[in-house]
Amino acid sequence: MKLLSSFKKELILASRGFYFYVELLFALVILAVLLFAIPQNFSNITTEYLYFNMPQQVKEIFINNVLANDPDTKPEVVELEADGKTFDAELIVTDESEIYIMDSEEAVRTLADSEKV
Repeated sequence: MKLLSSFKKELILASRGFYFYVELLFALVILAVLLFAIPQNFSNITTEYLYFNMPQQVKEIFINNVLANDPDTKPEVVELEADGKTFDAELIVTDESEIYIMDSEEAVRTLADSEKV
């Protein structure tokens, strides 16, 4: 009981100062940011659309380097739709990203433009 009484007196004294209200304001700002600005299901997986305007060997070297970092990953051929067009791509899913390797520069531009928010 004595502890509760001392705590109550301490709060009354603290509430008379400016610093107490500054602390409350910052606590409310941090709480608001955590509740409203940060999504609950945050995902750090990025989507990358790549087109290699180089020889086929460069594309193979890139794929081999990505697969060397994550040996369980296998590339798969998928079809993507954007603006009423269908594009073929190789999909490589890693822990950090989804990499779509496209066959044409037009496909990359169309998909990137359709993904913009």
